[in-house]
Amino acid sequence: MHYLIILTLTLTACGPSQADGDAACRSADACHASGECWYRPSAAAIGPQVGQTGVFAGQCEARSEQDCERSSNCDLLGQCTVEGGRCVAGSNSDCRRSDICRLRRLCVYYDGRCISDRL
Repeated sequence: MHYLIILTLTLTACGPSQADGDAACRSADACHASGECWYRPSAAAIGPQVGQTGVFAGQCEARSEQDCERSSNCDLLGQCTVEGGRCVAGSNSDCRRSDICRLRRLCVYYDGRCISDRL
């Protein structure tokens, strides 16, 4: 699941600093749930001109397997592998370690998700 965040920051010629964006992403609920704790700026600034306090659109992303493994979605849904800035189920191992395997028997990896081995 990708989360689009809107941050209120002071803009510079290049947008908000990476540190400000990262701090905002790490404090968002999505960081704990999805592992998407790092800021990636969007091309579009919305609102006041550069140098004024305004709203800047950006996106939080996962950057490492560790980001995903620390997320609650890894434990719950098997989304423990980073792919394109998102945490996804990436193997049978991801699925087997999850609550969705234990509770609903969705333990087999297929096409980015955990499914039942019984069709």
